Amino acid sequence: MRRSLAFVSEAQDLQVSCSMSVQLNLAVKEQLKAARKHRNRRRSMVALAKGLAYAAGLVLVAAVCYTAALSDQTPARARSAAGPARVTVAGPSPEAIRKAAAEIEALAAAVTYPVQRPGSLWERECRRAVRTFNDDLGAAAAALERNPGCARARSLIQTSMKRQADTLRTLYVERTL
Repeated sequence: MRRSLAFVSEAQDLQVSCSMSVQLNLAVKEQLKAARKHRNRRRSMVALAKGLAYAAGLVLVAAVCYTAALSDQTPARARSAAGPARVTVAGPSPEAIRKAAAEIEALAAAVTYPVQRPGSLWERECRRAVRTFNDDLGAAAAALERNPGCARARSLIQTSMKRQADTLRTLYVERTL
């Protein structure tokens, strides 16, 4: 260690020329500019992919809900020819609800971020709310499988799906800004 310190103390100071300093600063600025451009390009591509996934998810959920609404409506002549009318609860079928829940999970995947922890308290609360709505949807779907005419389960599914979609939409908008 002493010999190393003695060698360093005997070494001459390096003289950096002004032109070399300018060249070095320009090279560093160019590297930082290129890295920033690459990062911004990657962020915009991720935002575009998230937006497309979100739009596709909304289209699929709308299609499932529309198909389920159409399948529940039968013409009056067909009902009268079939025999006595049955009392049914309006709403999508359990299979349509499962598909819509899967689509909401796809929306949730669209707003996931590469880091493991959400950045703010607000974001953690939004993600906790989404998980709670997802648990409610699972419980209501299980209740509908046991009892397809359960009005409370259908109501819970409709409100939970709407609130979960709204929360995911808000979380997505805040993350992309």
